Amino acid sequence: TQKAIADFLDCKTAAIDALIDKKQRLLDLLAEKRAALINQAVTKGLDPSVPMKDSDIPWIGEIPAHWEVVPARWATSRIKTGGTPPTAESAYFEDGEVPWFAPASFDCDTLSLGPPKGHLHPTAILDGKAPKFRQGAVLVVGIGATLGRVAHLDSEGTGNQQVLALEFPDSKFDSRFAAYQFKYREAVLLDRALFTTLPIMNQHDVGGHAVIRPPLAEQIAIRAHLDAELERMSATVSRIGLQVERLQEYRQALITAAVTGQLDIPQEPAA
Repeated sequence: TQKAIADFLDCKTAAIDALIDKKQRLLDLLAEKRAALINQAVTKGLDPSVPMKDSDIPWIGEIPAHWEVVPARWATSRIKTGGTPPTAESAYFEDGEVPWFAPASFDCDTLSLGPPKGHLHPTAILDGKAPKFRQGAVLVVGIGATLGRVAHLDSEGTGNQQVLALEFPDSKFDSRFAAYQFKYREAVLLDRALFTTLPIMNQHDVGGHAVIRPPLAEQIAIRAHLDAELERMSATVSRIGLQVERLQEYRQALITAAVTGQLDIPQEPAA
């Protein structure tokens, strides 16, 4: 009986595992497609017929001839590092209203921020214990294992000392377009960071990164295109992820049912 159950489970779980592997490979391909889509849009634009020029930056390559490339410190109105108020000052953490983000709030696949680490009382901002990041800021993790991870701040907030905020002038940049171009270069940010005990990147380091500046109208069109395409892709990823989760649950339920005698498993006749 034990051998029959083991043989049954070997066969069934192998089939389930093979299906899960196929789903996971599809998720990996979608992640590659997402990165390629962002890269193409923010460095080449939406019109394949426009004249191109060399950006003189190897990891950017060619860009449309009428676009500009400038250092982030010139493109931004402010680059700020977050902060942590003294933990002994409990008043800064009680009845908090200002979202206070940390690296754990950043999503590896999208520009969206997850739940903040906590909320600070407005006096923490007024007393200079943490800076206020304005709505539309591009947030970048500046230290640790997730250095380079990027998010877009949809409303005012702040962050701890591991978070950098780049604020772009509305007259020259669509903030989500700026966030998308930093999102596609997460690996570049990590590769160019200083390494001591942990990888680290400060305001000066991120300020030296190149920022691509198309005309504002093109930035808005590119952002709208990416928002729509990535939303559709995200729905597909969510659906496949749910399928993987259900397959894993079915696998475990099948094992439980088999080893507890809840399934009628045919056995080989005795010799």
